[in-house]
Amino acid sequence: MRRALALVPLFALAACTSGPTWQVVSVRTAEDQPATETSVARVRIDDHRFTGTTGCADVTGTFEEYEEEQDTVSLNEVELSDPGECSGWARHTHDQLAPLLTDGASFSISSPADFELVLVGEHGQTLRLMQ
Repeated sequence: MRRALALVPLFALAACTSGPTWQVVSVRTAEDQPATETSVARVRIDDHRFTGTTGCADVTGTFEEYEEEQDTVSLNEVELSDPGECSGWARHTHDQLAPLLTDGASFSISSPADFELVLVGEHGQTLRLMQ
């Protein structure tokens, strides 16, 4: 729980101002798959809300920390807009991220450095974000 509380400031910086913007730098869609670099996918974290883009579509939602599990969050109220005719590497990134950005998805979070977050899903899916 102490470690989760240490991460709260990263997510709660927006109490008075906009929170930090994080770039998604790699995605691993399954534990037995390699991570791949992403196109321009970004997310801004404000208190318990997030807004961003998959590179093709806007995404918004909320998250909450689990009290019984350290460093774990659950996504809620996730809204992902239609990617339209988006193609190329941006579409590839969108197609990797979209299945991970769903209501109820949970991720354990670590912060190897002040400028880095690593989110790991229940089945080994991994999102690496950097400021």
